[in-house]
Amino acid sequence: MTCVIAYKDKDRVYIGADSLSSSLQTMEKHSRRDNKVFRLKDRDDILIGFCGSYRMGQLLQSTCGLLQYQEESEEPYEDGKTTLVVKEVEDLDYDAMIEVFVPNVIALFKEGDFAVQSEAGLYGGNFIVATKDRFYYVMGDFSVADLTDEYLAIGCGGAYAKGALDILSKSKKDTKTKILEALRVSEKNALAIEKPYVILNTFDDSVEVYDK
Repeated sequence: MTCVIAYKDKDRVYIGADSLSSSLQTMEKHSRRDNKVFRLKDRDDILIGFCGSYRMGQLLQSTCGLLQYQEESEEPYEDGKTTLVVKEVEDLDYDAMIEVFVPNVIALFKEGDFAVQSEAGLYGGNFIVATKDRFYYVMGDFSVADLTDEYLAIGCGGAYAKGALDILSKSKKDTKTKILEALRVSEKNALAIEKPYVILNTFDDSVEVYDK
């Protein structure tokens, strides 16, 4: 039970989310310090915003090397053999999402006993990845959506927030205000979404928390 919002604003992306954890099975809810939005452990320039299982979020947040890949060395040894060297994606574009990031996430989820094998294929969870002036939506089947809209809202409150953003996007309000107002609309209309709201951005290392 979540609402996570990503909003592109010129040369940066903001990601905001509520802080409530809830379960329909146990009918419990908890306000948590471990946020639904965070920076990768080894890459401050990459932001994640997730909905659904906190286990998924914890795996993504605690793991290094999600942008690393192996490539044969350019210069072979004297015997003509080559070796594999570890390299890292510098600019996380769409191709790198497909070819490097998502395969590493699939391996992480398998190792962490999180991904589920279904008749339709392997299933993980839904989350947003943001870097610099772009964001991507990784869906449950591990497909990557490179959206044309400058904003996205996911989670059980996502539809309410998206509707609010459709209107707010035409206003002159600053981006953080738009996100906060959309989160408030989501909290008012959807189940199990509560403050505080946490907002990060890809321009600096600030973590902004809003209780109102």
